[in-house]
Amino acid sequence: MRLSSLLNPKLIVSPLASQDRDLALKEMVRRLCDVVQSDISSDILAAVSAREKFGGFTMGNGVAFPHARTDRVGRVWVVMGTHPAGVAFGPGPGSSARVIVLFVIPKTHAASYLQTLAAFSNLFKNPNHVEEIATAQGPEEIWDYIDGTAVRVREATFVRDLMSPHPGLVSARAPLREGLDILVASGADVVPAVDDAGAYAGALTPRAVVKKGIRTWLTYAGSPAVLSTQAPFEDFLKHHGDLPVSAVLDPGIPTLAEDTTLLEATMTLTRLGRNTAVVLRAGKPVGVLRMADIVRRAIFTRMV
Repeated sequence: MRLSSLLNPKLIVSPLASQDRDLALKEMVRRLCDVVQSDISSDILAAVSAREKFGGFTMGNGVAFPHARTDRVGRVWVVMGTHPAGVAFGPGPGSSARVIVLFVIPKTHAASYLQTLAAFSNLFKNPNHVEEIATAQGPEEIWDYIDGTAVRVREATFVRDLMSPHPGLVSARAPLREGLDILVASGADVVPAVDDAGAYAGALTPRAVVKKGIRTWLTYAGSPAVLSTQAPFEDFLKHHGDLPVSAVLDPGIPTLAEDTTLLEATMTLTRLGRNTAVVLRAGKPVGVLRMADIVRRAIFTRMV
């Protein structure tokens, strides 16, 4: 869809009355409150202030993207303000913003916000767009200009579009050897475990099994002689194959809802340092998403 479709001319404040950042933001928030007919200004301004502690908002080219996450709104709202001379967003050089795009986001709508932010960032990479919008004569002219650029918000790709079928499920109460049979037969790095109702209970991984085996071996091996003559993993499987799967689950495997965007999923896997996540639908495992799948998708998209 076109970026302009996310902009309401009534939510474009042009020109802003003040070059002071706080006053400019208050003016933009008041405009939003007038449109939604709800006085939530204090909540929004507090959320903007809280977010700013994690870093500044300016792009360095005369554009600022302040945003607020709050449960006081039910959808993503975009408010734009312009000042031809710029609004001071900080003391340093390059901190003056001639165009301000304020995002007010429900805490559960990160996906649509990221897609919209990416579209605005793409628009303002062109300094000509910044100049034209900053000096435009009023909201309608700004909206018409943005519509004329034909910049689009990319449709999100979701986890369900890319996930692979899981290799099989194992009951959390099943003996470990049953879960290992699935791991070995499938060559998978994650086997979802479920409770009696089919709800996700955790993930069985080779890493968790090896870690449990080594820990058990070190617990019972009392001398250097024993340590040098016994194979920890083989001994563990021989004597603990009847251990319930629930005792050997990997707590570090992330889960993703199937309607999570691919961007959010990639960020989650990267942040946690994991290559695989279990995909859930209504709390039950329906597939797995691997970082390798994401990379292949990126390569294919680039080729076509």
